[in-house]
Amino acid sequence: MDNFIQLPGGDEATHKLKETGTTYWSGPNEKATNVTGFSARAAGVRAYDGRFLKIKNNAYWWTSSIVNDDRNYCIDMGYDFVGTPKSYFNDGFSVRCIKDD
Repeated sequence: MDNFIQLPGGDEATHKLKETGTTYWSGPNEKATNVTGFSARAAGVRAYDGRFLKIKNNAYWWTSSIVNDDRNYCIDMGYDFVGTPKSYFNDGFSVRCIKDD
């Protein structure tokens, strides 16, 4: 993934979105508060070759923003950052449905 753009709020926003404890995130994870109720879990990524990577270290979600015919943007959340890199469609990320009021 290249052209990583860190989103505003950085570590503060990340900690407000993350599930607390170390069941779904590598330790120590003591800054996580999950005050938003989003309960982000570090499910990692399924790489194009079938390997599962970054479990308990990063959470990735697809976005609806397409870059070109074989890539689009995703959300990458790590220990203390959240950003939007470009990724290939053959990577496997989590999906989170959000209701628009």
